[in-house]
Amino acid sequence: LLAEDNPVNQEVATGMLEMLGYRADVVADGQEVIEALARGSYDLILMDCQMPRLDGYEATRVIRRQEQSGQKKRIPIVALTANVMAEDRERCLKSGMDDYLPKPLSREELERVLARWLGPSHASETPASVENPPPTAPPSETPAMQEDLLDHKVLNAIRALQRDGAPSILNKVVGLYLGSAPELIRQMNAAAERNDAPALQKAAHSLKSSSANVGALHLSALCKELETMGRANSTDGAAQKAKAVETEFKRVEQALAAMIAGEMKS
Repeated sequence: LLAEDNPVNQEVATGMLEMLGYRADVVADGQEVIEALARGSYDLILMDCQMPRLDGYEATRVIRRQEQSGQKKRIPIVALTANVMAEDRERCLKSGMDDYLPKPLSREELERVLARWLGPSHASETPASVENPPPTAPPSETPAMQEDLLDHKVLNAIRALQRDGAPSILNKVVGLYLGSAPELIRQMNAAAERNDAPALQKAAHSLKSSSANVGALHLSALCKELETMGRANSTDGAAQKAKAVETEFKRVEQALAAMIAGEMKS
């Protein structure tokens, strides 16, 4: 069971799981996790920590209480967290989670953790077929596609998840990103204007994670600065930083659009 509220992260994670031979249901918050477990059983939960309604920490505590009362068998829960400080890992374990994976996800790390908790032979016998490994660079370069905008290693990792006969996973991931980012930027600007630190943290966290998943690492770093401010309950200078995020996103948007156009022509 994959619990993740960000549509870009959902697509990348399910692509990795399918390539590794696993089947996964996807839910968007902790309350949906509890409801899914009431309907059936799962071998493992990949649990995002920051989700609406019920976050991953509280959802895990609910699950562990149910297990202790004898309602359910114990299920491994692996945290998905963009925060890798020692105190963040400790919080995951204290809530009842068994392990953690840093975001953005690495297919190798995901495979290693799944093997640790499920065993190497737990995946389905026939993993999803994939096309030949992608080239180390996209088929066409444009001046907009500079390394400070897009990390091609990240994009090639998405290309490597492509299944034979399936629609382009890269196009889908990029489309989800370009469709969701403007609203998150709007939320950041609005939060900065009204000095709403929690809302600023939430929007910045989401855009930070999805930007990293499409290789926009500088944009992701800018979002992290805003997320850190929000977490510290501060909005001093947030409006200016939010505008910088908006400017950088426009550059990233142009670079991603040029990349997709180039691939469609090839």
